[in-house]
Amino acid sequence: MTKNKFRLITRSDFDGLVCAVLLKHLDLIDDIKFVHPKDMQDRSIDVT
Repeated sequence: MTKNKFRLITRSDFDGLVCAVLLKHLDLIDDIKFVHPKDMQDRSIDVT
């Protein structure tokens, strides 16, 4: 697989949790951040 690891920013609903588990199992992510969509709209989450 790839050596680059990513951060997943997702909702804390069932879909977000399943995606987080699958991507973590594939060793593609090293950080998971569960956020509310309103926080993304208000730009209170730092995405780099």
